[in-house]
Amino acid sequence: MMFSAFIKACFNIFHFRVKGGVLQLTLGIGVIISVICAAMILLVYLSNLHFLKQKLENDLSDNALSGIAYGMASRDQLNFNEVYSFDLFGEGIDSVDIIRKPWGMFEVLTAVAKRGSNEELKAAIITAQPDDVGRSALYIPENNSPIYLVGETTLVGTAYLPERKFSMGYIDGQGYNKKSFIEGDVKGSESVMPSLDTILIAQTKAFFKEAPDGYRVNRIDFLPVGQHLSFHGLPSNYYYSQQSIDLSDSISGNIIIQSGIRVRVTSKASLDNVIIIAPDIDIDNGFTGSVQCIAQRKIVIGSGAKLKYPSALLLAGEENDSSIVIKKDAVVEGVVVISGYDKSIGSRGILSIQKGAILHGMAYVNGRADIQGAIWGHLAARSVMAKIASAEYASHLFNAEINSVKRSAFLPGSLLWAHTEEIKIAEWID
Repeated sequence: MMFSAFIKACFNIFHFRVKGGVLQLTLGIGVIISVICAAMILLVYLSNLHFLKQKLENDLSDNALSGIAYGMASRDQLNFNEVYSFDLFGEGIDSVDIIRKPWGMFEVLTAVAKRGSNEELKAAIITAQPDDVGRSALYIPENNSPIYLVGETTLVGTAYLPERKFSMGYIDGQGYNKKSFIEGDVKGSESVMPSLDTILIAQTKAFFKEAPDGYRVNRIDFLPVGQHLSFHGLPSNYYYSQQSIDLSDSISGNIIIQSGIRVRVTSKASLDNVIIIAPDIDIDNGFTGSVQCIAQRKIVIGSGAKLKYPSALLLAGEENDSSIVIKKDAVVEGVVVISGYDKSIGSRGILSIQKGAILHGMAYVNGRADIQGAIWGHLAARSVMAKIASAEYASHLFNAEINSVKRSAFLPGSLLWAHTEEIKIAEWID
C-alpha cells in the first residue's frame, strides 16, 4: 500500500499535459529559425558573390593600369591607331588591348583589360617631362642683340640667351626698376630654335586640308550635347561645318569640332578635353574648361577666361599674319605653339599675353612674343617685343614675368620640344 501511494504521488508531481498553443509556438519558432538560417546562408552567398565581383573588377582595373604603364614605357614602339593585344600571364585568361592615338598637341593611351566577357577601360592623355631647356624660364636664339628689360620685368630661373644677354631699356620714359636682370643662371643659346617634333602638329594641320590621315575619324552629323564621349576604340568623333559654329552647351571627351570659318566658345559652354579647329577661334570672357584650339589666323582668349590643363593653343598660320592673344586676367594652363616653318625659319605669328594674364605651362613661339603678363613655366621665342599703343619695341620685355619656379610640379612638359624620355600622365579621361 505504501509503495503504490508513493508511485501515485510521483506521477502527480511530474505529470503534465501538452497544450495545442504550445505546439503551434514551437512550430512557429522552428519556421523563424529556418528563415533566419536561410537568410544567413543567402547573405553569405551574396557576400561571396559581391567579393568575387569586386575582386574581378579590381583585377581588371589593375590589368588595365598595367596596360597604360606598358604603353607609356613602350610608347616609341607603338604606332598610332593600331591595336596591340597582350596575354598578360600566358594562361589565355587575362588579356589587354592597348591603343596609342594622337590628340591635338598631346597623345591618348587606352587600355582595355579583358577576362571572359568582362572588360575594363582606362584612358589617359599623356605628355613628357621637360629636360633642362624645358625647365628653364627663357630661351632666345643667338641674334647678336641683347634683351632689353623695362619696368617691373621679372625673370626667375635659367635663361638661354644671345651672347649680349640683357640690357636696360626705356619705353615712354620708364627704365628698368629691378636691382638685377635675372634670379638664376644665364647660359648661351644656339642660333636656331630648339628642335620641334612636328608629327603631332602635321597630323593636326592636315584637318585644314580635309585629309586627317593621322586620325581615324567617325564623322557625325550633330553635336553630342550633354554627354561624355568615350575614348574607347580607334575612331575619334568628328563634326564639321562650313558655317561658323557657336558653342554654348556641355560637350565632353572624344570629339573634334571644326568650322570652315570660325568657332566661338561662349561663357555658357562647358567643354572638357575637346579639340576645336578653325581659321579663327574666339573664347568668350569668363569661359572655363579644357580645350585645344588649332587655328590658322587668330586665337583670342577672352578676359577672365580659364583654360584648364591640359589645354593647348596651336597657330598654324606660317607665312600669314596670325596671332594668339591671351587677354587681361585670363589663365591658360598647358601648351602654346607657333611652329613656323622649321627651327631656322620663323613665322609672322605673334603671341600676346596682356597685363594680368597668365600662361601656366610652356610656349614655343617661332615668331614674336609680346609678354606683358606672366608665364609660369618656359618660353622659347625667336624674338620678343613690346607693343605699346601703335609703337613696337623689338627685343624688349615690358612689365613681363617669366618664372619657371612657379610652374606646378603637376604640370609636365610637352611632347613637342625640350623633353626627356620620361612619359607622364597629363590627365585620366576614362
